[in-house]
Amino acid sequence: MQRIWRIVGALLSIAFLGFILAAAQQLWGSGADRQLWLEQSLWQRPAAKVLAWVNDSLASWLKAPQLARQNLALLESNRSLQAKVTELQALERENQELRAMLKLKQRFPVKSVAAEVIVRDPQGWYAQIVVDKGSAEGVSESMVAIASGNLVGKVSEVGKHSALVHLITSESVVVPVKLAKNGATGVMYGENDAACKGRYFHRDVKAAPQDVVLTSGLGDIYPGGLMIGRIGPQSSIRENLFQEMTIVPAADLTALRYVVLVQKQ
Repeated sequence: MQRIWRIVGALLSIAFLGFILAAAQQLWGSGADRQLWLEQSLWQRPAAKVLAWVNDSLASWLKAPQLARQNLALLESNRSLQAKVTELQALERENQELRAMLKLKQRFPVKSVAAEVIVRDPQGWYAQIVVDKGSAEGVSESMVAIASGNLVGKVSEVGKHSALVHLITSESVVVPVKLAKNGATGVMYGENDAACKGRYFHRDVKAAPQDVVLTSGLGDIYPGGLMIGRIGPQSSIRENLFQEMTIVPAADLTALRYVVLVQKQ
């Protein structure tokens, strides 16, 4: 702080010198004598420049607090706008999920129950979830869980007002599947990881990364034609008569909020 005041004092001294020189110019006289004095002066022009610089510096220094307050207000406004955008994006995602749930209930009008995810097990993040509907709301162990049109799991235990759903990535879940482009069938196994394994596809079946995988409809549990995911990159391994593929779920299983529990008709 003392250093700042010393600098300000020096600037004021320079400004005072410029003022004295300007006053001397006015008192010196007029005509030829004044012109001679102006031409011979070595200090007037530098002093005038210094004085102008001092005036500008003082003006900027006086405006600094106001500019700082304006900058702070702009930062706060920006933070507020960003928070509103994030909130609107979250609401839009929720609306999309709810609209997808409505379409699913229309597709499965007889046996379908909308539910919200209420519990996740941190140690089994890719294994299971708990939803807020149970036997009292018509949930049974023969139901499967769907989110945004994608198969995400199967009901494994049912309480009165809650149910345990094993996700398709759980090692306890086995799903009959097919490739959308050619109808080739296989079986998908969960591995308690982010991706699943598709097995028992004939070795001559042609599959490529990003090919769509659907439920085949075989068996008594999973309805046919539900989106499961896509073939992962460089995942085909041929052994004997069959080949194995990595299947990446279409749904983000780490961010599930709502599901529709349906029963195959």
